[in-house]
Amino acid sequence: MPLLLIIYLCAVSTGFPVTTLGAAWPVIHIDLGVPISAAGIAPMVFSGFSMLPGLVIEYFISRFGRSQVLGTVMLMSAAGMIGIALTHSFSVLCLCYAPIGLQFGVSASANTEYVAKHYRAGHTFFLNSCWGIGAMFGPALMAKCINLTGWRAAYLFLAAVLTFLAAAVFSVSKKWLDDGPGEKRAFSVAQALKIPVLWCMALGFFLYTAMENICHSWTSSYLVTTRNIDPAAAAKCSVLVVAGMTLGRIAVGLFNKRMSERNLIRLGIIGSFAAAAMFAFTRTTALSLFALGLGFAPIYPAIIRCAPKYFGSEHSAAVTGTLVAFAAAGPAMCNPLFGVLTRHAGMGIFPIAIPAFLLLILLFTETVNRKLKV
Repeated sequence: MPLLLIIYLCAVSTGFPVTTLGAAWPVIHIDLGVPISAAGIAPMVFSGFSMLPGLVIEYFISRFGRSQVLGTVMLMSAAGMIGIALTHSFSVLCLCYAPIGLQFGVSASANTEYVAKHYRAGHTFFLNSCWGIGAMFGPALMAKCINLTGWRAAYLFLAAVLTFLAAAVFSVSKKWLDDGPGEKRAFSVAQALKIPVLWCMALGFFLYTAMENICHSWTSSYLVTTRNIDPAAAAKCSVLVVAGMTLGRIAVGLFNKRMSERNLIRLGIIGSFAAAAMFAFTRTTALSLFALGLGFAPIYPAIIRCAPKYFGSEHSAAVTGTLVAFAAAGPAMCNPLFGVLTRHAGMGIFPIAIPAFLLLILLFTETVNRKLKV
């Protein structure tokens, strides 16, 4: 199986976890006997553990090789999925999201940096659109299972998919370029953190992933509790954000030849503002959620593409690892805080939060542009 196809399939698998949980949460929280405001706890565990690989991935790849690291964490993630399917305890469910978070962090750090370094720009957008395919597939599968067999069957199916992908990853261990065991790394994450402007970029990334994760985790709950939409229908609506992101990234990868990463980020923020306003002030729920996904589409991959371009290809691994660590920290910190806010202020704050995040993202990304004069 071609290496690039394996990398794409790994990206698909990283889209399963959080959107699947968000789509099923209106049912899961009743089954496990916890309040709906607890939706942010499992994503916090997931995000906390997905942050760790970005800080240490270079050491493990240089010691064991990329395929061994990726394949092992995918098997761990499959075990976590099985644990979620079998448990009747909310605490165990949260614990099972730890290995799933590790798999996300390893795949995001190792594969994104590799593609940004060794392939043309369009492949970075295609890679992130593959994440969107997984993020759409999870809720769609969950909606089907809720209607037929129950939410637990969806997690068992995803565990089987991850086991198959782990075997595929182990089979391509000799195909990676300059990433075998013993490969020396010249620039560490600790050194990357000494670059002041990188902190601005990382904080913008932190806020973007926090905003995106809140959308994935809370859209269904908002639609059920505030707009009185059926849980299965709400799960399908939540997929529209991811559908917009996926199609938008494919379009950018195919057709963008001239627009810089800086302008792609600006375009994404402006489009997201317009879609957020549509969602808040109209009842065009499906259209506005799809448009919101289109706005989100270029932001994540464009920031990742900036790493080798702004800081040099020799620094790209450490810079990308730092960005991915901050990207994981955003949901880990902000999702549970959003849950606390909904408990006190109600789910009505959901449409307000998105524009607030976008303003802050714009502030940090424009600071990077100004400091680097790009």
